[in-house]
Amino acid sequence: MSRASLLMIGVGLLLLGSLAGCLPGYLRMDISAPQGLNGSTPMHFLVREVDAQQYRTESYDSVSMLAVHRNDSVLRSKVLYAKNKSISERLWLKVSGKKAVAVYFLFTQPQGPWKMLFELPLPYSTSVQLDPHSIKPRGQGDLTTSETLGGL
Repeated sequence: MSRASLLMIGVGLLLLGSLAGCLPGYLRMDISAPQGLNGSTPMHFLVREVDAQQYRTESYDSVSMLAVHRNDSVLRSKVLYAKNKSISERLWLKVSGKKAVAVYFLFTQPQGPWKMLFELPLPYSTSVQLDPHSIKPRGQGDLTTSETLGGL
């Protein structure tokens, strides 16, 4: 096979992987939130690489400080605001694959889960649905699961 043919095959495989949501070294996260999220006031959203033990012991107050004073563990920080319409966002996060990924939604008055953990091996893609004042649970008590991309 010629060098050009091999290059075309490689490019095709890369495109196929990215269309399926699988891009090596990245986590695709789809977030959906209803209108009126957080009492129709802005809220911070953070994504960090952490050790699982650190995640389990950190408090809401210590995490909320990272929204203002970011450290090297923060992969993404964003303000979400859904006063007049629902939110649907897709994020691509560059991850090392060496630590778990924690996701935090800093609700003004959380009324349920406000953080979740994706342990190693990290999923290729995930979706997070929010209720007005909490993360919508995937299932009874199931907030620390990882999804794997089926079929690849």
